[in-house]
Amino acid sequence: MMKVLSAVAVCALLLVAACASSPDAPDTPSGSPSLAITPGHPAPPQARLYAGCIGQATQNSSYDREENLVRFHCTGELARTFFDALGPYTAGINSEMQGDGRTWRFTDRLQQNPTGVDYCWRDAANGYGCTVVLNVGDFLAYQPPQ
Repeated sequence: MMKVLSAVAVCALLLVAACASSPDAPDTPSGSPSLAITPGHPAPPQARLYAGCIGQATQNSSYDREENLVRFHCTGELARTFFDALGPYTAGINSEMQGDGRTWRFTDRLQQNPTGVDYCWRDAANGYGCTVVLNVGDFLAYQPPQ
């Protein structure tokens, strides 16, 4: 009986040790954070679509907040160009949907809803719109002391 209990105890310890050293366990920093900034690479052409949409939204004050996200909304010819550019990509990842009288193209497959996902749409009257989402973190909700 004692050998069985010892074997069970050893197995339990091995399991705990395996969990503690698994890749899913949070890493403990070994020192101070590094301030080394990774060098950037030239942006691909589709980056202009994002920059253009954010620029138009900023110029028109067409942005809002959802949780810790800032959503930039653009329309017109810029949104049509963005919508068209998304076509082959969304077909490849199966992220084009129909609903509410619109064709929606998402930059990622929806898990439950479009929160946090960039998208463009076209309506039946050939109106176009896009939303670019920027996750800014907790700073967006920060209230400075008065």
